[in-house]
Amino acid sequence: NNGTTKPDWTKFVEPNMYTWEFIDGASNKELFFIVQLPHDYKEGSTIYPHVHWSSKVAAGTQRIKWVLTYQWVNHTENFAATSSGSASGDTLAGANPSRSVNAYEHVITPLGSGIGGTGKKISSILMCRLYRDGSDTTNDNFTGSGFLLSFDFHYEIDSFGSDSEYTK
Repeated sequence: NNGTTKPDWTKFVEPNMYTWEFIDGASNKELFFIVQLPHDYKEGSTIYPHVHWSSKVAAGTQRIKWVLTYQWVNHTENFAATSSGSASGDTLAGANPSRSVNAYEHVITPLGSGIGGTGKKISSILMCRLYRDGSDTTNDNFTGSGFLLSFDFHYEIDSFGSDSEYTK
């Protein structure tokens, strides 16, 4: 990330363990990254993005709204001039969304109900922007900082890989 809105690289826990800190408020700090779908991906299936995060203070029942904008393009296809999709989330995966969250707890927030993969192939690329939408005070009501632990996609597999370099 090279923008002026990047989150701060901050010490989260000792001894000197650092990660990205997304502060509260309407600043909408953002990170950018690129993902390639692996060769074991079941072509055409839905992928499920989610954020792993924590905080230094208890969030209680307050939540962070994480948003992912993306473009997903197959090999030999063209990217659009503007973003083609988004997914957001402010609840906890596999848990009661109103349950209390502790300080330093590992929290998982799913982003939407999945991204449909109709027509998507192995080696397709997702160009992504992940940000905290602090301007949405209804869904982002946590006044503390969110510390990014990880981001990933769960996806369905149907093989150990592919039989050729670019096709199943």
